[in-house]
Amino acid sequence: MAKVKAECPQPSVAIISSNSQFITWLKLRLEYVITGEFIAPSNTIPDALATSVNALK
Repeated sequence: MAKVKAECPQPSVAIISSNSQFITWLKLRLEYVITGEFIAPSNTIPDALATSVNALK
């Protein structure tokens, strides 16, 4: 996350969605968009919705 944070102007916001069409729509309307994917549950992300945002810093 530190590499991603360094690439984004601050302050920034994270939007997480399982709807790829919504993310594409949003990317077309916003500036400075970085996208990514992750698979959950996994060993490092046991419950994606319960993960604290502060843990991602």
